[in-house]
Amino acid sequence: VVNEPLSPTTGTAFVWTPPREAVAFRGAVVSLPQLGTVTISSPQSLLVVDRATGRVAITVDVGEPAKYGVVAAFVATLPRSRVVTLTPTQILMPGLVDGHAHAPQHSFAGNGLDLPLLEWLETYTFPAEAAFADVAHARRVYDAAVARHLRAGSTTVSYFGTIHRAATLELVDACERRGQRAHVGKVSMDVNAPAYYVEASADAAADAAETFCRAVLDRNDANAEANAKAQAKAKAKAKAAPPAAPRPEDEGPHGRPAPPLVTPTVIPRFAPSCSARLLARLGALSATLDLPVHTHLSENRAECEWVRLLFPGAKGYADVYRVAGLLHRKAYFAHCCHCDAAERGLVRTGGAGVVTCPTSNFVVGRAQCDVRAWLDEGVDVALGTDVAGGWSTSVLVALRHVIVASRIVAERDADPRKALTEPEALYLATRGGAAVLGLADEVGDLTTPGFLFDALLVECAGSEHAAYDSFDDVPHPGAAAAAVSNGRAPQSASPHRRPRLARLFEQFLWNGDDRNILDVYVAGRRVAGARTPGSFSVGGGAMSAVASRVRAVWRRCAPDTAAAWLDTALVGTTCAAAVAALVLTTRAR
Repeated sequence: VVNEPLSPTTGTAFVWTPPREAVAFRGAVVSLPQLGTVTISSPQSLLVVDRATGRVAITVDVGEPAKYGVVAAFVATLPRSRVVTLTPTQILMPGLVDGHAHAPQHSFAGNGLDLPLLEWLETYTFPAEAAFADVAHARRVYDAAVARHLRAGSTTVSYFGTIHRAATLELVDACERRGQRAHVGKVSMDVNAPAYYVEASADAAADAAETFCRAVLDRNDANAEANAKAQAKAKAKAKAAPPAAPRPEDEGPHGRPAPPLVTPTVIPRFAPSCSARLLARLGALSATLDLPVHTHLSENRAECEWVRLLFPGAKGYADVYRVAGLLHRKAYFAHCCHCDAAERGLVRTGGAGVVTCPTSNFVVGRAQCDVRAWLDEGVDVALGTDVAGGWSTSVLVALRHVIVASRIVAERDADPRKALTEPEALYLATRGGAAVLGLADEVGDLTTPGFLFDALLVECAGSEHAAYDSFDDVPHPGAAAAAVSNGRAPQSASPHRRPRLARLFEQFLWNGDDRNILDVYVAGRRVAGARTPGSFSVGGGAMSAVASRVRAVWRRCAPDTAAAWLDTALVGTTCAAAVAALVLTTRAR
């Protein structure tokens, strides 16, 4: 137990129980305390992760000197390999949450986007998904899809599978093998689909969905039992050794076990492809096993009209799901572009969430979601890539598109308030997504002890190896005008007044891609990233700093050709290669 001395003003002490096994990060941390607010801590901030549970143990900045001193003293006791020091242009941020993606459609992402929704389904989607009857094919595509989503920074994804139970279990395997947090569901559909891609009956479809869900739940129970035994064994071993100091039984919120990595989900494809009996049975399945429901709602006008004809007794599209027991606090609906006030009220009353997919809405959906209207209703909203209606696996692309789409909606409705800000869009991509998927108390926050360390270590500065460039001498937009009005030349304008890292982080949000995402962590474990796995033993920031220093010095003293060679060599370099380059640089000087 680490104790802060008694405070003369409060008479209380800061008592903190560090994890038995810890890893620490020193650098700027992004937090989103509420919709519309983004804060970036100082580069001296310290974040400690409990390696046993993958949870944040504590995050502290220099603005809290007493706490900071206690945590810094603890971090100083850790081996160098357990401390990651970020550079001044790097940042830790919460992992991205993709609320809606079709894993099998990764096989044809970027094709057929000239077609509207229903034609696109018939021409591309159903034939491609039917191929997943071949489990080997499914295994190959799903592994690639999960890897690609992880590299794009999506630490949590809610996936549609196909109607094939065995193939969808391969998707679960891929998520567990790759270390991605996921909601995964077998798609259910028994009507209005091609004969080669439809289930035999409502009961057959519902039974297959239940078998799939129970298989995943059983696997989660087995994993939890194995983890509990392993932790008990580790604690017993620790107690056998002479303790450095007494520890309380309750080790704080970071000591809680992590939830299962994969959550089974009930997925009726959408109302037109499900009979009333199938919808009702799926609603009962969700209630019996207390599982999330993930489906589509009001994506396309032709689809909405089709639902009206198929379910004439319903009061609207959402009411079809309500009647079947599929609209509740664990349900979330993708798109929701054509929902009127009554339908929004129905979703709100049911406690369900919304996943807006602006990229696919622009192309196959041909409409946009009024996100502000949903937020005003108090409904949680997430972002979704909707691969392959959306062509990119990157939630960053969806983040940019939701801002653009909201400005179009604001202009259309003559209501500037409907335009989303960058902080609001980032909230939807992180904490909003967590709330929609029922993970609001688990992921999306790196500053509250007990939250899972699902995080990205991002290089915010542009370079020749990124998709953009960054410059430190950009003038403040208002400074040049002020300088001219005062009779001075614009060149004398002061630099941009916002902190440098804030400007670079904004550049990353608009221009960055997987090349900027150096490390992807899920529950404290590095699972992906642009940095070559295994390249570093002293922490990511240290290696990046060495590479940057080597490049800068070499360019001052080496021929252009040698500098170009060094730039190439330092991409994904190993520690040994960087040290060798440093030696060569010293000799050249």
